[in-house]
Amino acid sequence: MTAAQFLLRQYWKPLAMVLAALWIYNAGYSSASRACKAASLNAEITELKRQNTAKQTILAQAEKDRRLREFEIENLTKKVDDYENDIGKNNACILTDAGAKRLRAIR
Repeated sequence: MTAAQFLLRQYWKPLAMVLAALWIYNAGYSSASRACKAASLNAEITELKRQNTAKQTILAQAEKDRRLREFEIENLTKKVDDYENDIGKNNACILTDAGAKRLRAIR
């Protein structure tokens, strides 16, 4: 019997146990690493969803404000056009009290 055979016969059980322990440790470490990565990705997804919701809210408010400003511009433009048409009908360039009040009302 050679020395290698003797050592293998003598120590194969402890060697097998050490290899099994290393394999189990590696499997556990890999599993924990994957779980950590998954948790990190889930947190990132949650944050991106939150940011997207905030962006959509801001865009909706901006669109609402844009429509309101557009309506105000159209309303003021109509008032100015009406005033110009009234001045043109009278062929008058004099600013009367009534005309001044109309101009002040256009805001």
